[in-house]
Amino acid sequence: SKISTATNSDTDSSDTSIPHDVYIIDGIDLAYSYNNNNNNNSFSWRGIEICLKYLHTHGHKKVFVVLPYSLKHHR
Repeated sequence: SKISTATNSDTDSSDTSIPHDVYIIDGIDLAYSYNNNNNNNSFSWRGIEICLKYLHTHGHKKVFVVLPYSLKHHR
């Protein structure tokens, strides 16, 4: 495989934004893990909310949470 490196002449110096990756979160595992740390073995939307807020405040805007279809209407 070929690895290419960018030089200063290859990049646009006017673009100061830092590109971020796309984050895909296993929502069911996160929600149960969050509540399990609180000695409660149930699903917690709060755990997902904390994770999303953390990533958004650190500039990560492309965040997706994967949840099972059975939670589609569960709020």
